[in-house]
Amino acid sequence: MFDNLKNFKNKTAIIYKNKSLTYLQLDRITKKKIFKKNRLVLILADNNIETLLLYISTIRSNSCVYLVDINSDEDFLLKTLKLYNPEYVAVSKNKKFQNNCYKNYSDFKNYQIFKVKKETTYKIHKNLRILLSTSGTTGSQKLAKISNKNILSNTKSICKYLKLFNDCSITTLPIFYSFGLSIINSHLYSGSKIILSNDTILQKEFWNKIKVHKVTNFNCVPFFFEILKKIKFEKFELKSLKFITLAGGKLNIYDEKYFNDLLKSKKISFVKMYGSTEASPRISYLNPKFNSKKIGSIGKAIPGGKLFIINNKNVMIKKPNVNGEICYKGPNVFMGYANSMQDLSTDNTPNYLKTGDIGFFDKDNYFFITGRKKRFAKIFGLRLNLDDIENMIKDLNFNNAVISNDSKLIIFLKSEDKKKSVNQILDKIK
Repeated sequence: MFDNLKNFKNKTAIIYKNKSLTYLQLDRITKKKIFKKNRLVLILADNNIETLLLYISTIRSNSCVYLVDINSDEDFLLKTLKLYNPEYVAVSKNKKFQNNCYKNYSDFKNYQIFKVKKETTYKIHKNLRILLSTSGTTGSQKLAKISNKNILSNTKSICKYLKLFNDCSITTLPIFYSFGLSIINSHLYSGSKIILSNDTILQKEFWNKIKVHKVTNFNCVPFFFEILKKIKFEKFELKSLKFITLAGGKLNIYDEKYFNDLLKSKKISFVKMYGSTEASPRISYLNPKFNSKKIGSIGKAIPGGKLFIINNKNVMIKKPNVNGEICYKGPNVFMGYANSMQDLSTDNTPNYLKTGDIGFFDKDNYFFITGRKKRFAKIFGLRLNLDDIENMIKDLNFNNAVISNDSKLIIFLKSEDKKKSVNQILDKIK
């Protein structure tokens, strides 16, 4: 995945806190063997230089990296360590980490690396490279297993349809989120530049960085477009911007029309994409020239992939405009799920991916989503299992029911619990 870094020589690869790294420097740092082969490395991840370098270094060591939100609570981390028993844990020195099963191993810039005291005995599949959560911040330890082939094929496809070359992106999404990680991968694979930032689109610093570094693209989930409207994005003059992408959910039809027209008037391409963590993560995209003609569509499959619809008997639907479950087949389909360390040795790649979304294709073979098969919501671009959330709240001794309209979660509690503090619920589900 990262063997081509040195080919881009002295081009700037990363800018972080006004410091820059060339591709040659990035290659030199990450090819050092920090970790042994075929080990599990857990990184408490943030949009910082340490996370990025350790991620690349783990991949290049032919080991497996599990990226976890740096703000995860202690209970979640303890449960994760027990279930997966990673050989190495990388933690920011600003975050307290104490576990009797681990010892200090080495320093890496502002991170401390810990190594398990008792060597792990379980096997990791030789092709397994990345573990990613499929359920956002709900605390579920069910992980998608991503292989080298999965991530490389998807990265190549993204570079192809976005025509990435000498581009420059700024991070708007966390690196532990599959969409955010794919932006890192595609830009480094194409020899482009990444501005590592934790600024939000509400901060002046974010927009200043776009101007100073001549950023050519940034990437959004649907909620970001609500913010762009509120801060009057139509008044912004950003001459370097070439395109903006959308993934992690769909816009309502009115906002989609609004941004189609606005970005067209600014000569900025608006690229809508569809995917899932299980597809490493891109599945389809809509060519911007069809934005108005095919409004609401998730487009067609990415290069090298195939989209199709099946009925409730798992038979492929061949007629247009007939609803069924959207399915995808391609080299980026994951190796199956892991629920514990024992699952890391197996390759359970399905023949094709059932997305759980209901939809149809039209006479021109463009695909549209009309609903969802299971109790999932997509909020802030994260896929949330409503059953998981109900169980988490039940564990706090609240009877509850959870629904969603894909813009918010609505939690119903029993009337006799009205005197209990709901802050513990909010703390738990963040």
